[in-house]
Amino acid sequence: MSRLVMGMVILVLFGVQDLSAAEVDQTTKNLYSGNALFNRKIYALAITEYDRFLKSQPQHVKKDEAIHGLALCYYLSRRYKEAEPKLRAALQGKVGDKVQLRMMLGQTLMKLKRSTDAEKEFKTVLSQKTASSFHAQALSYLGSLTYADKRYPETIATAERLLGMASVSKSLIIRARYDGGVSAYQTGDYKKTVTFLEPLPAL
Repeated sequence: MSRLVMGMVILVLFGVQDLSAAEVDQTTKNLYSGNALFNRKIYALAITEYDRFLKSQPQHVKKDEAIHGLALCYYLSRRYKEAEPKLRAALQGKVGDKVQLRMMLGQTLMKLKRSTDAEKEFKTVLSQKTASSFHAQALSYLGSLTYADKRYPETIATAERLLGMASVSKSLIIRARYDGGVSAYQTGDYKKTVTFLEPLPAL
């Protein structure tokens, strides 16, 4: 699985229930249909239903719900070009986990090879104390971006920060040690290179 596809769990969307035709008016029928299709991972059809809802009721009280659903559908379908504007719109809405959405936006921008924009999103996550559960993942992506740009001192600093955190997954530790070690080698700091790389065989 690509490192750009996060190992995050996306909850069943909006707690959709099976509603009878009498309980759902025509205005919201497409929305509930989109939610149900999303929960079944039929993203292409869910997109169609959300689009119909938004086109027929652009100012509906539940429009943020549809925009959030569209953003997730495009992202999970790896249709990153279309996902970007929907993720930005969802961040302005009242539905969904904003930190999770911003992480998705950062990954989307990485896929679109817009590293500077992606870096801004991950730094925003790191600036939010309430987003601490995402900090390690954000640091890992920042490390990848700086490493790819050969900004080795920044990669080293990011790796050290990540390794100093508690409860970091093994995969992120391995990546940080590898990127940090190679970066230290590139800067001629061989002592730090050993510090980063020596524990890797035991991981």
